[in-house]
Amino acid sequence: MPKVKSGTLYLSISEKISVGRDRITALTGNTNVTVNPDKLTLYSAAVAGLSNAQGEVGNAQILLNEKYARQSDAEKEYNKQTLMMVSEINSLTDDEAKLSTTGFPISETGTPETRLLSLPPGNVIANMGIKEGEIDIKWKAVRLSQGYIVEYSSDPQFPENTTRAELMGKLRKLTLKGMQKGSTAWVRVRGVKGNEKSPWSDPAMTLVP
Repeated sequence: MPKVKSGTLYLSISEKISVGRDRITALTGNTNVTVNPDKLTLYSAAVAGLSNAQGEVGNAQILLNEKYARQSDAEKEYNKQTLMMVSEINSLTDDEAKLSTTGFPISETGTPETRLLSLPPGNVIANMGIKEGEIDIKWKAVRLSQGYIVEYSSDPQFPENTTRAELMGKLRKLTLKGMQKGSTAWVRVRGVKGNEKSPWSDPAMTLVP
């Protein structure tokens, strides 16, 4: 005896919403199969609820990206003011005993701190890919970098076992495949030159189609 099935187990969130709306249209006023109106109302509410929740995630992603941008600006100002304070202290004394009371570490060489890769990749963007289970990542190049490390995780804290991809050359984009449909993906990028690594970029987030 024929029976219907959900058919939504392996669909993405967007696909579930689209299918749900089509099914509501098919069931509304259907004289062949007259479902309980209360159950149709609950089903319709569930579809609308999922759609609204997806929209809230999108809005949250925009807001979060704005907050990370502000954090990045604040960190740049912190780094700037820290270097200015270093310069101020060094202009006042070169007595090691006095310098040791400032809370700043003392340079063994007496030369300024230098890093070839002092800045992280900028404008990291993660978007849903064209194909199912894919996301596209883009970023701005880091000067002097010989390659990049890309980490991606469902956890925005990027635990130690986070999956990573290592790319050599001047690539500034990457498509990740085989991701879990409907999941949330967090990504971050850092530049690499020999044994030196840049700071991590601000993380970016997207949904996996």
